[in-house]
Order: sequence, then C-alpha cells, then structure tokens
Amino acid sequence: MLLSIAVRLPQLDRPLSRHHEFGNALMLLPMSVWHDSSAEAYGYAPVMTYPGRANANINSFTYLDLSRGREQYYLSFPALGYVLPYAAFQAVGIAPAPVALRVFNLVGHLLCAALLFGMVRRLTRTKALAWRQNVPSLGAAAAYLLSPTPMWFQGNVYNHHSLAAVWLCLSLYALTRLLDSERHKLDNPALWLLGIGLLGGMLTAWLGAIVAAVVAAVLTVFVYRRRLPWWVLAIPVVAVLLGIGITTYQYAQVVGLSSYVEYLQERFLLRTGGGGRGFAVGALMWSLLKWYAIGYLPILAWLALMGAFYKPYRWLTGTSGWVVGAAFGIAAIHHIALSDFTVIHNYSVLIDGLGLSLLVGLGLQATHANHKLRLALAMLGAALLLSVAQFYYINRPGDYNIDGQRYDYFAAIADTVRVHVAPDEVIFVRDLKPVPAAQVMYYAKRNFYQVDTRVEADSLLLMRGASRGVLLEVESAKVPEVSIVRLRR
Repeated sequence: MLLSIAVRLPQLDRPLSRHHEFGNALMLLPMSVWHDSSAEAYGYAPVMTYPGRANANINSFTYLDLSRGREQYYLSFPALGYVLPYAAFQAVGIAPAPVALRVFNLVGHLLCAALLFGMVRRLTRTKALAWRQNVPSLGAAAAYLLSPTPMWFQGNVYNHHSLAAVWLCLSLYALTRLLDSERHKLDNPALWLLGIGLLGGMLTAWLGAIVAAVVAAVLTVFVYRRRLPWWVLAIPVVAVLLGIGITTYQYAQVVGLSSYVEYLQERFLLRTGGGGRGFAVGALMWSLLKWYAIGYLPILAWLALMGAFYKPYRWLTGTSGWVVGAAFGIAAIHHIALSDFTVIHNYSVLIDGLGLSLLVGLGLQATHANHKLRLALAMLGAALLLSVAQFYYINRPGDYNIDGQRYDYFAAIADTVRVHVAPDEVIFVRDLKPVPAAQVMYYAKRNFYQVDTRVEADSLLLMRGASRGVLLEVESAKVPEVSIVRLRR
C-alpha cells in the first residue's frame, strides 16, 4: 500500500482536472454546502445549489427538475457515498476538500486490498511454510493495489463506485467465510459482515441490488445442499428492503415521492440503453475491451500466460469457484443491465478488478503446487512494473495532462469567477467542457448556466427576471483564457 501511495504521490495534491475528476467535484459540491450551513437543513441529500439568489434554480445536473424551493438535487444514487466521507471529515475537524477526499479514498483502497488478502488466504490454505502461504494473498493484494484503474479510482477520483467496491469486497469476504463454514458451526461474525456489506452497498449505489441478488443465489444453492440453514437468505432480502426503504424515505422527504420515482424511472431507462442512445452489443464490447486495456492490460497478460501453462479450471475448485464466479457474475450483470453506464464510464470496470485480483492469487497457488513459484512471481513483478508505467502514461506528473490541458485549468477559471463576478450577478459560461463543469462550480462556489450563444444567455437572464449577468467565454481548451462580457437588462 505504501508503494502504491508513493506511485500516486505526484497526483494526490493536484487540483481537480479531467479523467473523471468531475466525480470528485460532484461529491464535494454538496459536502461543501453542508459544511457552510448544515447537512440536516438539506435532509443529508446531495444538494447541488450554492446559497445566493443568483445561484438558485440552475438545473445543471439532471434532466428532470428535482428541486425544493431554490435548491436542485442530484438523486441518481443513495446518499451514503456523500454522508460517510462528510462524517469522517466532521469527526477529525476538517473541511471537505480534494486532498481530504483522496485520503478517504485511499483508506477504501487499503480495505479492499486487505479483504482480498483475507479471501485468498482462506481459499488457498496449504501445509506449506508460512511465508509461502502468504504469497498468493500478497500477489492478489498487489495486483489490486498497483493496477491503473484501482489506483486512479480509489485514489485521485472518488465517486459512488469507489465506495461501492469496498462494500462489494466486504460482501465477498463474508461470503467466502460463510461458504467455508459448516452448518453445525456457522461463522456468526461473517453473518454480520455480510449484512453490513450488503446494506452499505444498497445505501451507496444501485450496484448493491445486483450484489445482493447474486449473493442470494449462491446462498440458495448452499441451502439446497444443506450446507447452510435456510434463514441466512433473510440477510440479502432484509438488506435490499432496508436499503430501498431508507433511500426512498429520505429523498421523498426532500423532493416528494412521485418526483423521485419518476426520476429513477428516467435514469434507469437511460442507463439500460433505452433512453435514446440505445443498447448496442458492439459498443458495449468495445468499451469493455478499451476499459480493460486501460486498467488491467499487464495483469490480463500475466493471467493469460499462467492459464496457458496451468489449467485455469483447476484454480476454481470448491469455494474458490463460487466466490470468483460471484465476483465476475456481479460485474457481468452490472455491465449488461446498465450497458449505457458501462459504455461511457471508465470506472465501471473498477469492480472487475476484484475478480481479476482473486484470479492472480489462485494462479500463484497453482504455480506453487507445480514448483514454479519464483518464475511466476518474477513475471508478476514485471507485470506490476508495466502497470505502474501505464498509470504514469495516462496520469502524467507535471503541469499538463495527457491531452495537453493544464491541471489547474478549472481552478484558474474559478479564480476568474471569484475575482470578477459579483454575488448578485447570474453567470453564463460558453465553450467550457465538460457539461456540466462541476469542477469550476466547486472551486468558484457558484452555479452557472453553460450556453452556446449570447442570445441564449440574454434569454435566460430575462426568464429569471434578473438585471445583472456575466457571460464568460472560454477561449482555449488547454489553458485558462477567459473573456468577460457584462449583461444588463
């Protein structure tokens, strides 16, 4: 873990930039509003509107109007992904900030690695010397700690999936312990861990429902075989019902039940590929191929070599097969059921890294059984070095990203807003990507419209009944050059 942090150290104190750091801003924006007033005032729901009349009722983040009074809300996910880091910051007495959020994210990365270590150690128990027993477990943890996708999306970029991966890993760890226990001597701590993992997942992202369904299916098989008592099936059922009930009640108190249900239906339709972009098998497969290559290519090459020499089906006997099958089954169902989400989000394959890392550990165990452990470890070390090199190629140290844009691009534009725009002026921004530019909103502590023309800005100013506005025209996508046009009515 320390090596993994050292690799990422040049990026950890950097301003919010591209490569999905929009997600950090999306999480920090409501936390900063809560910090400046109170989370209770907003029902611990992710509010996306800063105080001030000029910020009111600017709907940048949703297709539907999810508002209460002047505030807009982003309710695509349950609230725990915001509440848990905010509570951690409150507990240690610090304000929400990019560096603090990244440190919180690193703790989640470490927890995932530790849980993977525990899973593989349980799945590969042998009578070998103690240090050899730990080699497969350490290999699995190292693969997860040093692959580009986990390093980035459980490091610099925090979003709902970053935390959901932790709950998924905890659920798989608890499932491993349960499947390894006997009916007459049930692993009671594992039951509690499973309940916590499944409920935490349900309160973080809707991926939690898929995790609960797959876990329930595996438990059902073991109940049918009389390996587990029937009542263990109550754990995923209760977790799902509690998760849905808590989130629905919380958000219904903010925007109303009918508005929230309508919004969920619209989002589900969009993310399944039925919201206009459509479901395309080719686009999904191409995106998965691309995301896997960006995030796990050296580890995939190592697994392919190991599979060529040591029959992969021998790695997946007994409990190992069920746990790895559950890990990849969850990822596959998520990619297919929410295909649009996978196509456009690089971090959708973060959860796939758990299954791949389990395979690394099981592959090392197979080579140990065939007395080729040193060669396998040397090849794995080379793969991890290539992973680090790939990470640096994508996320470059210095002042500019891989596309030639300055890392302080959004922060510098926000500085222009703070210096040149009065609190009572409505802000319009032209030629700024992404849409919405949450990074600029977070740094400027202002909401704004992103428009295509001055005519559109004038029309919106008139519609709001406001007399003063500012149009910021971004002149470069690489460096923060902005011209300012005053709008008066």
